[in-house]
Amino acid sequence: MAAIVRAVVLSVMLLGGVVAPPALARCTGELASQQRATQDNYARIVASIDRSRAKQAAQDSRIDALPADLRDTLPASAPVPSTEVDGFDPLGAFRLDCSDAAAAEATLGTVETDLVALARAAVDFRTAVDAREEALVAAEAQAAERGATVAEEAAPEMEAVPEAREPETADGGAATGDAVMEAVPETWREPLRAQDNPQLFQRVLTLPDSRLASTAGGTAEGDALPAFSVLYVFAREEVAGRGWVEVGRGFAEPPLGWLEADKTAAWNSMLVMQFAPRGLRERVLFFENREDLADIITSPFFAEDAAGLFEAIATGSPDERFIAIEPGAAVDYADRPYLLPILDWKGERFDDGTETTLVKVASVTLTTSSRQARDERSFEETVEPTPEVLSDFRIGVVFVMDTTVSMGPYIRRTYQTVESFYDAFAGAGVGDAVAFGLVGYRDNLDHDPRLEYVVRVFQPLDPAATAPQVLANLRTVVPARVPTVGWDEDAFAGLAMALQRTDWDPFDARFVILVTDAGARSGTDPLAFVPGADARTVQEAARQRGVAVIPIHLLTPEAARAGNIERARQQYQVLSVTGDIADAKYLPLDATSDARFAQEVSLMAQSIAAAAAGVLEGELAKAQAAAEQGATEAPPPANGTADAPVGRLADIVTNEIFRAQLEYLGRQTGTDAPSFVEGWAADLDITDPDIAAMEVSVFLTRNQLNALAESIALITDGFKAAETSPEAFFEQLQMLAARTASDPDAVRSDETAAIREILPDFLEALPYRSAILRLNRDYWASLSTASRQGFIEELERKLKIYDELYAQTRNWYDFGAGDPALEAYPVRLSLLP
Repeated sequence: MAAIVRAVVLSVMLLGGVVAPPALARCTGELASQQRATQDNYARIVASIDRSRAKQAAQDSRIDALPADLRDTLPASAPVPSTEVDGFDPLGAFRLDCSDAAAAEATLGTVETDLVALARAAVDFRTAVDAREEALVAAEAQAAERGATVAEEAAPEMEAVPEAREPETADGGAATGDAVMEAVPETWREPLRAQDNPQLFQRVLTLPDSRLASTAGGTAEGDALPAFSVLYVFAREEVAGRGWVEVGRGFAEPPLGWLEADKTAAWNSMLVMQFAPRGLRERVLFFENREDLADIITSPFFAEDAAGLFEAIATGSPDERFIAIEPGAAVDYADRPYLLPILDWKGERFDDGTETTLVKVASVTLTTSSRQARDERSFEETVEPTPEVLSDFRIGVVFVMDTTVSMGPYIRRTYQTVESFYDAFAGAGVGDAVAFGLVGYRDNLDHDPRLEYVVRVFQPLDPAATAPQVLANLRTVVPARVPTVGWDEDAFAGLAMALQRTDWDPFDARFVILVTDAGARSGTDPLAFVPGADARTVQEAARQRGVAVIPIHLLTPEAARAGNIERARQQYQVLSVTGDIADAKYLPLDATSDARFAQEVSLMAQSIAAAAAGVLEGELAKAQAAAEQGATEAPPPANGTADAPVGRLADIVTNEIFRAQLEYLGRQTGTDAPSFVEGWAADLDITDPDIAAMEVSVFLTRNQLNALAESIALITDGFKAAETSPEAFFEQLQMLAARTASDPDAVRSDETAAIREILPDFLEALPYRSAILRLNRDYWASLSTASRQGFIEELERKLKIYDELYAQTRNWYDFGAGDPALEAYPVRLSLLP
């Protein structure tokens, strides 16, 4: 998998522009497998270094809380190993030229040797961090003996939960779950089938502190099982009025033993709900009965009725019809993992005709020890920020600017805006709450090397950079001296640089503001700097990093005459679905004068300034104007001259700062999702059905996502090998599938069987309509050449997104398995093929 290296030092890029590398021949067959394995190894090593670095950063905070004499006895921070490895391009993707197989194999060998050295450095780094941890624990114990107070909140929140360990064997080694139950001989049995769907087996999620017993009603043995483990159900019994379930890791293995039923959550579908980003939407309400929720939704006065429910909660009198409410501070899955497994669902319509899905979910968190029917705690939580709580809140803004010939006035206006911002904050004491960066981009240099660069970082997003440093770097930005070829520029290269090569960790509210008068060159274009990059892949990169992308599209008469405006609009509207996904961030501006642009960015700077000043007073930003204008923006007229209302950019930024503050408060206060046995909720905001409240996802491990990516790569490779022939495409698929199929003859005679054999089993078991699983020879042949190409390009786009998901180590969580391959993450259903 392509690893995204979170580099802080950008010296190479700052010294000069990054030119696009030459197009490389794509690897197929065994070389492709080796290339992917190399990328996978690199991602694992970088993930290990990232985890050690995060642990060391947490140690630094804990050390600061110790008395000075104890601090002096502790080892210094270990140097973080550099993750730069030859063979990976400036954006972190592994590039291998397979036009010469022998040379490619030699390159792979060299890279693997470098990875071995990097792995050793990672182990040494981890060893140093672990040794420091031992010394720190001893120092904390010594401080406690003195009566000193050690700031426990400086330690990672998840350390409060004991890490699940496998039980030990008699000789002291780690034992598997089977070894725990080896005294109880078992023969293989099939798990129980789901009553409502015989195609699925019954499965459960383990809750925290669930422990195996050898018999139903017996005494629990050994340590707790990893929380959120997915186990199959082999039998159910009731002993002394308490339910028990016999569980196992898979249907091809004997059962492990028995668990108390209330220490598990029933779950057959692998589908979960995730809270949508906060901002414009209201909090999610969970009802005891579906009928009560449906009554509100289908009422002609649903908005008023729903508003009344929230008013009752605010006054301390929650309606008895619901059992829990989403916390006031946002729940961050990366810091406080939670699961809302879907137990049942039903379609419904709001009175205005909007379709919604009512979902029955359980709610479990890593801090859940026991669940009740109603979570009273959730109604009592309030958001009460204080100056102390918000004192470390930081805002990061990176401008990504088209620096071609036509952009001169807007470059100057951007500089003036940042300068006026610093002037306004001089001496106000809040300048360090905000930092600015700037990335410039142009286009491929093959047309004219005088363009100088494809993408260049003029000012990295550095919280320690002073105003004179930032302004001096921004002053060096000038428009190109020569024009580029065509209307589209390589905006995706600039965005990829800003997203993937910026250290976003110090910042809580994160913005990338794209300023351009042209469309973006697609990643399928041979002149593109980042192969495969498009609006969807860049959008996902931003969502994974919690960055709100705001495209400012300057509408010029020249672009209108060239027919470029509508194409660019479609790209940037997709790109803008980041941050609060309910608030459309695409901002079209009349570019006949640069005065309107100056007005917008000036209002934006004022909004940031007001929010930063409010932080000092412990205030939350308000999403006032954006909410009044609605979440969906009407497109400008066909002539491309109309633009958004004045102040729209300021409204967007204010709402995004508000969203980021809620997420920051959730992290600072350790806010958990509610906990309850089961309840009903709507996937849309019950006060405004135009806004999504929750998103459906699939709970996948790294192994499963990797298997899916490998399967999609096989299918796309089959398409390329078949060139334009529909018949040859399915012949390629059948040939690939027959190599590993248990029944090759069946695969050769049935193209749908070939696809099912190539894809991982879990995809077929999901209750959703997969586009790939519906493929057959007749349907494929009926498509036009352009439609077939589009189908494959969509698969390649998702393959690139899987690389992005896989590489974002902070989003994957180890639920106790102790194996990076079994770390899990809820992947949005819309991202599956």
